[in-house]
Amino acid sequence: MTLYSLMQWMGSIPVLARLREEGKLVDVHLRAKEGLCVAAHRVVLAGASRFFAALFAGPCSDMKDGCTETVELPDVELATLEILIDAIYRQEVQVHESNVHALLAGSNLLDIPAVHKACCLFMQKSLSSKNALTAYALASKYAPNSSLRSEALLIAARSFQALREDQENFQTALESMSKHAIVELLQSEHLDVEAEIEVFEVLCDWVSVDVEMRISDFAECLVCAVRLPLIPLETIESIVLVHPLVKRNPHSKEVVCAAQDGLQRRSVGKPFHQSSDAMPMEMNTETGTEDQSPQVGSMELEVCKFYPERIQGKAQRKECSAEPSIFEFEEGVHQQTSCSTNWVDRVCIDANPRKRFATVLLAAGGYDDGWRGVRLAEIYDPLTNSWHPGPALPADLAFAGSSSVYDQNFVVGGSTFKTHVFAYRTGSQRLAYWENLAAPKAARVHAGITSAAGALYIIGGRSGSNVESSLVERYDPALGAWITAESLPSPRSSLDVVTVREKIYAIGGQAGRSTFRTVDMYDPTIDTWTTLQARMNTTRKYHATCACDGRIFVVGGKDAAGQRLSSVESMDPREGIWKYERDLSCQRSSAGLAALSGKLFVAGGNAGGGTIHSSVEELCLRTGVWSTRAPLNSARSGLTLLSMH
Repeated sequence: MTLYSLMQWMGSIPVLARLREEGKLVDVHLRAKEGLCVAAHRVVLAGASRFFAALFAGPCSDMKDGCTETVELPDVELATLEILIDAIYRQEVQVHESNVHALLAGSNLLDIPAVHKACCLFMQKSLSSKNALTAYALASKYAPNSSLRSEALLIAARSFQALREDQENFQTALESMSKHAIVELLQSEHLDVEAEIEVFEVLCDWVSVDVEMRISDFAECLVCAVRLPLIPLETIESIVLVHPLVKRNPHSKEVVCAAQDGLQRRSVGKPFHQSSDAMPMEMNTETGTEDQSPQVGSMELEVCKFYPERIQGKAQRKECSAEPSIFEFEEGVHQQTSCSTNWVDRVCIDANPRKRFATVLLAAGGYDDGWRGVRLAEIYDPLTNSWHPGPALPADLAFAGSSSVYDQNFVVGGSTFKTHVFAYRTGSQRLAYWENLAAPKAARVHAGITSAAGALYIIGGRSGSNVESSLVERYDPALGAWITAESLPSPRSSLDVVTVREKIYAIGGQAGRSTFRTVDMYDPTIDTWTTLQARMNTTRKYHATCACDGRIFVVGGKDAAGQRLSSVESMDPREGIWKYERDLSCQRSSAGLAALSGKLFVAGGNAGGGTIHSSVEELCLRTGVWSTRAPLNSARSGLTLLSMH
């Protein structure tokens, strides 16, 4: 006995689509928002949509809506409905920027999983700092458990400053955001804000969109999203307390006054006096009962018995007496937990600070116009557009590289005879210094430096025998030791490496007289390299590479003919397509490159003819425009540029 598939001969899908177009055997009409109808077959709709399956074949199918020949869909526009029904029949859908929002909402309403998945994939593939907030707002509403929501949230939080600059789109996103979405965003550990008062201002903007509907949630959101104890006392008194929304909502005013009172007492070294009703409850692990004795010496819960705890970026909350509900966000699932309506008891005087974000640039090492290695380190402050001296390196570092592992900043460089590894430290009285760490097993120059999965990597380079190397070593800061990892697919030097989503990309470089445009990807979890088909448009060596907004940017360098370049390329690893960005103002090789607050900064580099750059350029990713910034105090090439706290 042989089983044959008849799909290739029967062609059921095209036949059904043709029958629908001809109006034959149709047994239901779907009336859209505009009052016009789309004809279809019940059995086809039920097979692709859980909504229609329940309507036509579920327990309530014998009710009026299930038996009628016309189904009213007042929340779906005709154009969207036609695309959705056509997608069901043809088993394909064309998604683009102009229709994805409507299709996502429509497929969510009608529960058409295939179209819903296609919309999420399209939005996820095109995620950037420009659209992340809008994507997050839509995903929170129509795809709350999707990876689109979590990824959009992360990008939106990290690009928060840049997103606020685009006031029109920012306001539009706030309008569509639910209470739970705004709280999840503002309480994110990754939220890029200069000061906590900005979080309060954004929450007020969200409430102001619809004051009558949202003012009742203001106090709850204020407690859960804004870390009031991180706002200076004078700012609490001069801005927060006098804000019209705070004055309008009694609960919100009580919350702010509680924080103000606690900050005042703490500023003079006094304990915060609590009533017995407001004492924090501690669970007795032996009896399983709540103990009302406060922890002596701990200010963590001086004023409250409720405040969001943030552990590894997840928002978890303590449970209090039951009344209104607030939502937890754990791996994309909205969970309810009960909490007290005593707003004053829910203000914590010692909120944990948010994660620290890069605020300055470090330019370290390099060589001068006499090809002499330098120990220079300079710090750039984008707020003042100025450079000031940093702590001098312990040794000359020509052709330096750098990377950060969590909150630790490392600079690597030297020669083919000795490779130095220095860690940037901050000691007492905030004085910065360098710590000399263990050197890698093999001395190399012109290697790629990056970090991934909690380790520092040195990749490729040129050894003491002036031979290109494929060696890869990783440094574990916790162990203080170097470990050999899987080698590059081929030896290379003068390459650059970058990490995106915990994958390392080795880009370009040279071996002998050959210059490459190759891209190899390394997965630290399986210690394996893969050569990608996505190659740069231009062969490059001595170029600079960094990641921003999930994209890889490659700047300048030299081509196979030795010509210095001003061109810039970028690639989103999810797409695997390189495209040219706007050129630099001049040719640069061996320049420093780093990303900071959604912008790229290029510093120094070699212009050829014995000329070394001191100039600095900044690319705003939102506008695509390069701008000139304050130059380095000393012209250098072969330097490294690192964004840090």
